[in-house]
Amino acid sequence: PTVPKARAMSTMTTTGISHERSLCANVAIGLVVEGRPAGALGISFIQARSFSEVDRRFVQALASHCAQALERVRLTEQARAARTKVAAAQARAISAERAAVAAQANALRARQQAGYLAEVSAMLASTTDLPAVLEQMAWLAVPRLGDWCQLHLQQPDGGIRQHTIAHSDPADA
Repeated sequence: PTVPKARAMSTMTTTGISHERSLCANVAIGLVVEGRPAGALGISFIQARSFSEVDRRFVQALASHCAQALERVRLTEQARAARTKVAAAQARAISAERAAVAAQANALRARQQAGYLAEVSAMLASTTDLPAVLEQMAWLAVPRLGDWCQLHLQQPDGGIRQHTIAHSDPADA
């Protein structure tokens, strides 16, 4: 059968050049994926022509391939979006895990500091001998707080005097 000349005009653009032509034959077929519409394929011809059964089957096969290609693209985009969501969820989980580890480390550090302060308080309360207190304070600081501890006290005349020194390597003390 011959398709009558179409009354519509088409503007076709190729590399920025517009051409107006009368359409004499058209083919339109739905793109269907798993029973649901996915789009439409339209082919227009500027010369009148007839479409044989072979032409119809070819256009149907072409439409089927186009529909499958659209479905692959849709599924690929869906998979990409799912991967992006999974990656974001993994990043949030890693961030939460790091925060939990940091909180545990902070809690451990706080317990250690509280224990250290309790030990210093007990030691300071146990004696009134200044040189012994200073010596014990220095050795409580090394190596818990640092590798080196010096204690200096102001003298009654206003000067400063080093009383105690402790180092993690006793040869350097």
